[in-house]
Amino acid sequence: MAKAKKFGVLLREFREAKGVSLGALARHLGVSVPYLSDVERGHRPPLVQEKMISAALFLDADLHLLVRAAGEMRGAFQLETAGARPEAREVGALLARQWPGMSYQKLTKLKQVLEEED
Repeated sequence: MAKAKKFGVLLREFREAKGVSLGALARHLGVSVPYLSDVERGHRPPLVQEKMISAALFLDADLHLLVRAAGEMRGAFQLETAGARPEAREVGALLARQWPGMSYQKLTKLKQVLEEED
């Protein structure tokens, strides 16, 4: 699997491909232009989940790629539990507990199941 691009590089590529200015995206997200510029240049951490989703929708960008890049940059993935069904929270807890030692076979099966939903 190819190495993922850094979050800021990816965000800039999506923004430029859509022809959206830095200022327009910053206004849409409710952040300053210097802040967003710093995110794109990798001088600040990736956007928080809510703003990442908003940016992906605004830019018609692949949210999966942005989330993956943000997780790789942060060293952690964020799972929102507010509003999630109890079963979803249970699965998230099991995943977090088993993640460090999960076998390649289990990861492959889990990926297949999750990709069926897309």
